[in-house]
Amino acid sequence: HEQFIFNPLEPDLAINPEADTICQGESYDLSTIQIFDQNNSNAFYDFFEGFPPDFSNRLSDLNVSPSMTTLYSIVGNSQDDCNDTVDFELVVLQSPNAGADNNGYLCFGAQGVNLFDYLSGQDNNNGIWTDPLGHGIDISDPTNVSFVGESAGNYVFDYILGSSSCSGDTPRIELELKEELRADIFTVQCSSDRNTYS
Repeated sequence: HEQFIFNPLEPDLAINPEADTICQGESYDLSTIQIFDQNNSNAFYDFFEGFPPDFSNRLSDLNVSPSMTTLYSIVGNSQDDCNDTVDFELVVLQSPNAGADNNGYLCFGAQGVNLFDYLSGQDNNNGIWTDPLGHGIDISDPTNVSFVGESAGNYVFDYILGSSSCSGDTPRIELELKEELRADIFTVQCSSDRNTYS
């Protein structure tokens, strides 16, 4: 009497890397993750967004672009209907946001102008202001810029906000310095009681 004992091979998965990072707005190809089956079970793999993996969160496209840090599950299924699951974390780094390009108007001879008032972004602490067209405006203190003595016209300033891990952000601010208002008085008409004039 012979007895055959069949031990199905169960996948035993390991991955490299176990986590990775992207900047907000970038995409990541999950198929580039190296998968090792330490039992050589000839498993086939499915990818899922989140845990636990089920049919509703199975990925058909492995090129992903999450807006926040996301956990992905990789399930190895053997021909013997055994499986193993490993998790992969994709960390999403926030790109700096100094806001969109903007413009504004200034009265002739304006002073005490705060360039930061024209930025709409959230991360406006570590950038630098530049005068890309070389107007020569003193912006060493961008919270107190003076246009006294400057000609009417358009003045352009760039705010460069860098990042050590993601691409920076550079909004452009264009300010129009209006012409000096001048009025010539031709006649003065006093009222009969001499208290008002026009």
